[in-house]
Amino acid sequence: KCPQAQLFVGHDYQGPITTAALLMGQDFFMLPYDDPARAHRLLDFCVRSAVSYSRALRVHLGRSIEPGPIGMPDDFAGMFEPETFGEFVAPYWDRMYAEQRATRRGLHCEMLREGHLHYLAKIRMDEYDPSVAHSLTPEILRRSCPVRYGLRIWPSEVIARSADELVALYRHLASFQPAYIMFHFERLADEPKIAALMR
Repeated sequence: KCPQAQLFVGHDYQGPITTAALLMGQDFFMLPYDDPARAHRLLDFCVRSAVSYSRALRVHLGRSIEPGPIGMPDDFAGMFEPETFGEFVAPYWDRMYAEQRATRRGLHCEMLREGHLHYLAKIRMDEYDPSVAHSLTPEILRRSCPVRYGLRIWPSEVIARSADELVALYRHLASFQPAYIMFHFERLADEPKIAALMR
């Protein structure tokens, strides 16, 4: 029904907003303004589809369908302004976790801004991965993020910086008290730098 839709999503499933955008393209982001009822029907479908697929996948792989931790990527959710986020994003995120009986709720979303962060507490999020959210600096996250969050040192930084500079960067990021600091390397030549970070 959507010949223009992306055929590959990169994960078992995406969150409802990203799924809707993959199905409709950029037209989806006008739908809540042009036809709110249709936008809600599409988002309801996206949740039901993802939850059903997740259950089917667990059955296929022989995994137990029991309560447990659930992580979800939904990068495009940040396209919604904080004023409309409460109607068109937060309730569908909440359903994604509730219908999968999540005991812990994890979110990866690269496009959130400071005005969105308070919703994380409202839907009982346990951990937030901002990844490359350029509008969320460590200062903003420490000030306004109501849940555990992580920070990253990117492979490009591992390549560009010396071991001492990376250790200084790690210590700077640690001063904002993230739940974790993630890093990895893409060149074997950088292994000594990673060893310094591990130490």
